[in-house]
Amino acid sequence: MAGGIPSRRSNPFATCWLGPLGTPYIAANGNTPAVLTSRLATTGWRGQIVGPHGAGKSTLLRALEPEVNKLGRPWVEIGFRQIAGRPPAWQLIPASLDAGALLVVDGYEQLTLLERWVVQWRCWRASAGLLITTHRPFNLPTLLQVVPNEATAMAVFEQIAGDADTPVTRGDVLHAFNASNRDMRQMFDKLYDLHEQRNRTEDVANKRHSYRVTNCEQAAI
Repeated sequence: MAGGIPSRRSNPFATCWLGPLGTPYIAANGNTPAVLTSRLATTGWRGQIVGPHGAGKSTLLRALEPEVNKLGRPWVEIGFRQIAGRPPAWQLIPASLDAGALLVVDGYEQLTLLERWVVQWRCWRASAGLLITTHRPFNLPTLLQVVPNEATAMAVFEQIAGDADTPVTRGDVLHAFNASNRDMRQMFDKLYDLHEQRNRTEDVANKRHSYRVTNCEQAAI
């Protein structure tokens, strides 16, 4: 449908079906959102989720948010991307950060030393918690080290692909995962292209077959 969201059946690996909101969080080794939230509470609501690009850190945040809200803690999130000219971190933190709130910083490693100091000072001043996602560890308790593996990649694939009619196989998933250096985002980019390429090839083959059949029928008349 023009202007609308494409059907998941057309290509389940399209970006509108992926990302933190569309990709399911797969709890490995018993690290469910409830367990992680309980662990975060024991560290005084201060923690870090560490992992490489495309590991699923932002996806985990989406799973943690409702668990934190259940405990009555406001979830205040600010995210950072590598964009030139972005405002400094302290301008993105609400002026009235509530006591007991959990400030969540997605992409903490992108902050400057000054920005990191201001963020931690603002949390200390407001008696608020601090949860970050980062590519490298900082001076916060580690809530979880996110390390994608083949089993996780396969589980996410099964949930995303669902009953979609895709020519992508389980072997393709493993190959794309390892070829992407275990980056889940890059893996799904490769699977998207592979899905499109194979469907186009199949369409061309079907059209050629239909053309040959039509010519044979006409020749027999």
